[in-house]
Amino acid sequence: MESALAQENGPGIKFRFFWGARMAQGNLKPNRDKAEEKAKEVINLLAGAKRYRSRLNPVGAGKKIVPLFRWCLPPAILSAIVATSLEIWTGQPQKPADGPVLYWAEEILSMAALTLSFLALAVALFLLWWRREGLTENEAHHLRTGYLLHEQQVEAIAVYPLPVLHSVSRYFEHRHLSGMGIHVSFIGWSGLTLPTVALVVTSVKQLSDLHAFGVGKNGDLVSVVWLAIGLLVFISVMMRWFSRKEEYQRGLLADAIAMATERECKAAA
Repeated sequence: MESALAQENGPGIKFRFFWGARMAQGNLKPNRDKAEEKAKEVINLLAGAKRYRSRLNPVGAGKKIVPLFRWCLPPAILSAIVATSLEIWTGQPQKPADGPVLYWAEEILSMAALTLSFLALAVALFLLWWRREGLTENEAHHLRTGYLLHEQQVEAIAVYPLPVLHSVSRYFEHRHLSGMGIHVSFIGWSGLTLPTVALVVTSVKQLSDLHAFGVGKNGDLVSVVWLAIGLLVFISVMMRWFSRKEEYQRGLLADAIAMATERECKAAA
């Protein structure tokens, strides 16, 4: 078409054709830049979106259970980690003959972890039984607060133009899950699996038999096995966290698109 016009009307129309195309590109570029900036703002809002987290609950049994867990569980977890680390470091559980300092440190930390965990659980169960008539109001409080937070985040996203929201949505449809890589291909989408644990433990045992670790005690082997399993559990927990976060972001974006579509339909009516 272009060559036919050039032959019919001379080189002037060919020059005007290319000049018009360049001008059209120049006019489209500012609009494209504005759309990209708005899309970046939407993505920033999605990246900063937060799920509702239970804080100090002003109603029901949760008013006492939430602070109880916050005071008891972190020290219990820390004590258990330190005690386990001491056992891994020394290669075996401590005995009084091995040294009173390490022995009593491990004993005290282990007992503290167990005591705090069982104390928190027992008190929480008692409070739930004692204030059982307020459980419905307690659940309603969490649902109301979570709903309000969700709606605030959706409204903040829905103010952007609908084409921009659809563009970000298409990006999410073709985007791989955050953190996807060796862990997903090795373990699978379902998270930690028993065949994976068996494979890791078997591999560690074979490497130990070949003296690949440079250790010979059975306690060292057990420590390495537990470390391998702990690493798999940690990676699986992080993978689940990435997955749940992205699902929540997709849900926020879908609700924002629905709200923006309803707004434009009302404006067009």
